Amino acid sequence: MKMPTFTVDQLLARHKAWLLDDEEESRMDRRGNFAGMNFQSLDLRFAVFKQATLERANFMFADLRESNFIDASAKEVNFLCARLNLARLDDADLRNSNCKFAYFRGATLTGIDFSGANLSGGDFRDANLRGAILSGADIRGAIFIGANLSGANLRDCRMLGANFIRANIRGAKIQPDKLRNRLIIWRERPGETK
Repeated sequence: MKMPTFTVDQLLARHKAWLLDDEEESRMDRRGNFAGMNFQSLDLRFAVFKQATLERANFMFADLRESNFIDASAKEVNFLCARLNLARLDDADLRNSNCKFAYFRGATLTGIDFSGANLSGGDFRDANLRGAILSGADIRGAIFIGANLSGANLRDCRMLGANFIRANIRGAKIQPDKLRNRLIIWRERPGETK
């Protein structure tokens, strides 16, 4: 028996219908399972991947501005140079993902799990990473200007050259020796004292 084939738009529409369906039994076959799929260089602005399975999917160079990845399971996904400005990734699982040089400007990333991820050179300006888990992540050269990292876990991160100017880090878990590194760009927010 030949399996049906779907376009990306059809798969996203089925997943969106699954999210809107209240009947548990009819929801079982439509949940978005995009594991291992190739979305490289596609225009997926405003796409809804909420609660989808995306392990090892490839979004390299994709345009994902204002997309929705809330509570998505996306371990080891490839977001190399992807544009995720203003996207919603609250509580998403992006452990061990490649987000090198990705754009997350103004994105909502509260509670996201970036453990072990490569975020080097990423742009997180004005992003909300409240309560995010970045333990063991590579954030070398990443830009966190004006970002909210309150309550975030930044233990064991590689931070060389990361820019935290005007970032809110109240309650963040950071090794004190990392803050003394002169190659980390750090400045107190206006009105804050040590």
